[in-house]
Amino acid sequence: MTDDEAAAITVSRVLDATPERVWQVIAEPRSAPHWWGPRGCIATVQKMDLRPGGEWQFAMNAYGLATFQNRSVFTEVVEHRRIVYTNGAGRQGRSMSDFESSLILEPEDDGSRTGMTIRVAFATAFFRDQFARKYKAVQGGEQTLDRLAGYLAETAAGAG
Repeated sequence: MTDDEAAAITVSRVLDATPERVWQVIAEPRSAPHWWGPRGCIATVQKMDLRPGGEWQFAMNAYGLATFQNRSVFTEVVEHRRIVYTNGAGRQGRSMSDFESSLILEPEDDGSRTGMTIRVAFATAFFRDQFARKYKAVQGGEQTLDRLAGYLAETAAGAG
């Protein structure tokens, strides 16, 4: 992957939850259907081995119209701080991943809130532009963070 920001899509938001609480939600496979993906999409996790080299497999049902299988490999996992994974690795006909994603958590204020950034890096700006256009990736990322914020608020009373 490249460090060139011109080949990346980045969306960020401050969440009303501690980094530990945000981590608890994003690391729990059962919570994925409630927040992962744009509005109208439901993610069902089939496997989530949250460690470097571990696989994340899930089915994304898009708007009730089609289901897409996803396979990612975690390359970096730092509890309460960062998850990095490649997407598309191992798909038939692919020798490398389509992109690399990072979920970055940073404490805000007194630690009671969390800045979360989703960064998706592509090999070139051309591939980034194609992906953004085809999948409405910026809007999808913003909607994902909106859904996460809503799920955190809904489940705040039961958080420990």
